[in-house]
Amino acid sequence: MNIKRTQIEIAIEKQILYATITSFQFLRDIHPSFDPVYIQNSQIKKILNWCIAHYEYYEETAADILQDIFNRESSNLEEAEVKIIEDLLSEVSTKYEHKEQVNVEYLVDQVMLYFRQRELEITASNIQVLVKKGDINGAEEQIVNYRKVAKVAHSSIDLKNDDSIAALFKSKERPFFQLTGKLGQLVGPMEKGHFVAIAGAFKSGKSWFLQEIGIEGILNRLKVVEFSLEMMEMNKRDRIYKRLVSADSRESKWYRYPVFDCTYNQDGSCEQGERTNNIRLLDNVDTIPPFNHNMEYRPCTWCKDNDSRSYSIDTWWEESERPPYDFIQVTKTIKAIPLDNYRIKVFPRFSANFSDIERELDMFEYIDGFIPDIILIDYLDILAPESRKKDSIEEADETWKAAARLAGKRKSLVISVTQLNREADEKAHIKRSHMAGWIGRLGHVDKMIKLAQIPSDVKRGILRVGKMVDRHEEVDETLYCWVLQNLKLGQFHLDSEIAYPRRE
Repeated sequence: MNIKRTQIEIAIEKQILYATITSFQFLRDIHPSFDPVYIQNSQIKKILNWCIAHYEYYEETAADILQDIFNRESSNLEEAEVKIIEDLLSEVSTKYEHKEQVNVEYLVDQVMLYFRQRELEITASNIQVLVKKGDINGAEEQIVNYRKVAKVAHSSIDLKNDDSIAALFKSKERPFFQLTGKLGQLVGPMEKGHFVAIAGAFKSGKSWFLQEIGIEGILNRLKVVEFSLEMMEMNKRDRIYKRLVSADSRESKWYRYPVFDCTYNQDGSCEQGERTNNIRLLDNVDTIPPFNHNMEYRPCTWCKDNDSRSYSIDTWWEESERPPYDFIQVTKTIKAIPLDNYRIKVFPRFSANFSDIERELDMFEYIDGFIPDIILIDYLDILAPESRKKDSIEEADETWKAAARLAGKRKSLVISVTQLNREADEKAHIKRSHMAGWIGRLGHVDKMIKLAQIPSDVKRGILRVGKMVDRHEEVDETLYCWVLQNLKLGQFHLDSEIAYPRRE
């Protein structure tokens, strides 16, 4: 037990060290409550004292000057201590070079809990010593002093704080996370503390969507944890590697990809001078012929990009040669991808409950110092219940409440998926009545994204993505974004375009 506790204390003190060196916001927020006596590792304490002194004098982090401070101070240290501090700074430097982000809001909360724990431990120890000495007044004074520290740790919303106002408008200009392209425009920004769900029929691409969010997350230097209760480890690896390589054969090969086109280009009715070609795609009976790479016809999207009122959304095909999908290509590709920031935990179906997820998150934090910005759960509805004594609606309510609570507690974006009922199969428009089981899920989410596909969409590589509810924005439930994909090659989001109503 003592060994585990020591590991936890070292882990959080290393997190405090890294954040203090690299994040001004973190340093500013913890500075009023910081006391060197809270830090138990003496070498970390020394470095933190240097950083705090620098902050108090210059009002900035010591990231750019810390090596100079160490060089100056090292002459006053024992050789063994110099080596330990060098190793600590090297560890920080490696993370900094990889641009490792800090989940400041969550870490500040955890650090304040740690400071309070340390204050309690120190106060309790002092009280015991003073009581044994018979110094009752001194013991009572320890309690008063603790309350002062606890008061500093207390916070509420200050509506007049200039920094908070500036942070609000900064978040509007640059949200925490937003998907790329028109898909991101339709779904909208997603923030830390939000709980988002994706609703779709069976085999509609919900897990692919979650994975795409994970990949886009790490490409934006965010840390992602995915809990999978549907797939085995090898299947997860295969999907992720295909997504990154965009190939499916052990040899180089030409693949067909869907691309956007315009209905007026295909039927020959377009009169725009900028049209790509003057060739009509439709045959004499207005049917679309099979794709042939020798065709002279070319898709046209000039109006999509320049004159949306004259554009009628449609799709066609293009071919592209891709490298082999093999060990050499995968290992070569992933070198440039920060996959260390994508952690995956696989559970057998119905074997894990929400307590297991919380425990795994604690282990990631305490053992690896890994605090996720995005938590993906595939998926909530097949988690084991916390209690067998409740009916199915109560179980679902508890689980979805727990997910919303997790987002707030961990200061992370939490995203999961859920099923639609059988009536949603092969529908172009999804309504709230298509929710499977308990519709009260809608009350616990910040956004509910919906997926729709008709049979012809599957053949054309199209997925329709819309929004069912959004706590923070007005929703047009009839509006969808067409997402082009080739799932055989792991490509969930090749391109996207919002399908506004066609002109009359």
